Amino acid sequence: MDEFTRKLPNYGTRSLSEGDRSNLSSIDGRGLELRRTYSHTVENNFVGFEDDLRKVVASLLNENKGQPIFRAILISGMGGQGKTMLVRKVYNLPDIRRHFQGFAWASVSQQWNKKDILRRILISLTSLEKRDEVRRMLDEELVTSLHDVQKKKKCLVVLDDVWSPNVWEIIKPAFPSGENVESKILLTSRNNGVVSKMDDCFIHELKLLSEEESWQLFKKVFSKSASTDLEGLYFGALAGVAPHMGFDLLHA
Repeated sequence: MDEFTRKLPNYGTRSLSEGDRSNLSSIDGRGLELRRTYSHTVENNFVGFEDDLRKVVASLLNENKGQPIFRAILISGMGGQGKTMLVRKVYNLPDIRRHFQGFAWASVSQQWNKKDILRRILISLTSLEKRDEVRRMLDEELVTSLHDVQKKKKCLVVLDDVWSPNVWEIIKPAFPSGENVESKILLTSRNNGVVSKMDDCFIHELKLLSEEESWQLFKKVFSKSASTDLEGLYFGALAGVAPHMGFDLLHA
């Protein structure tokens, strides 16, 4: 940290003003409109999550000998920490694709609609050819059909970016439970409380990257940038983020 503090003036860094913070808040508000995620996006910057990947996959495949078998797994962590990236990596792994027979990905976010979520999951687990039929289904038909298809075959359903415990309370009748059910649910959230009313759910909390992992990730992302001063860019970025995380870098 002393070395970090010494280099800050060389890179022209400063603490963010209230005006800066206000601008960031308005940008964050507009960003909520772009929160929808997709399962097919390729992740090229997967650094520091190898152990998390191994643990989540083992739980999904029931490979933790002597450990309880969970129907659902929650990946929790701060915003931007890599929850969706990790789940996307898991979702597309060959071992996972071979193990499960049906796959569905639903981006929930703060503004969500029950029927829209259930329809998208059901279409993914059945067939695009049934899209029109699914869209005509009443609420009870959607719940029953989704429940049944997850009992008939092993399915993996991702509920990404869940914000409220009410989400599970509202949609849980569509998800079967019991010892003979082999389908799994994989969720991501910033709040562990979203699964407070969910039975047999394993919570996996992401840890912050180490200093070395952060540097390796930064180099991987910006190695092809026109800027050659990666170290300066790195320290400058940290100095801008630190005040929002409660760090006073100049007096550390």
